[in-house]
Amino acid sequence: HQQMCDITLCSRTVLRDSFQRRAVLRAEGQVSGVRDDDDVDDERNFMEESLELHNNVAEMVGTLFKMHGAEYFPVYMEQWHEIIHNASQPFCLKEDRQFSYYVISDVIEHGLGNNHNNHVQNFAAQYFGLVMDLLIAVCANNA
Repeated sequence: HQQMCDITLCSRTVLRDSFQRRAVLRAEGQVSGVRDDDDVDDERNFMEESLELHNNVAEMVGTLFKMHGAEYFPVYMEQWHEIIHNASQPFCLKEDRQFSYYVISDVIEHGLGNNHNNHVQNFAAQYFGLVMDLLIAVCANNA
C-alpha cells in the first residue's frame, strides 16, 4: 500500500510541476506581448514534452489499476480524483480533458470492472455518481 501511495505522490508532483510550468510559459507570453521564434519554439517543445509526460502519467495510473485493481481505488480517490475531476471540466484544455478521460476509463475498466466484491461495488457506485455527468457531457459534445 505504501509503495502505491509513494508512486502516486511522485507522479502527482511531476504533473503539478508540468501544469505550473505551462501556466508560467503562457503568462509570460501574454504579459510580454512580444514573442520571437525562440519563444514559440520553446513553448511548442514544452507542450510536446508535456503531452508525452501526461500520457505517461495516465499510463502509470492505468498500470496501477491493472496490477492492483480495486486495492488502488482508495489511494486514487484520496490523491488523484480531485485532480482528474478538475482537469476534465469543459473549460480546461483539450489535452487535459483527454488525460483525465483516459484515467477515468482505466478506473472504470481495471479498478472497478468485473469485481463482485460488495466493498468494490460500493466504490463503483460512488465513483460513477461522481463522474457520470462528465462522461455524459463528453458523449453529448462528441455526438
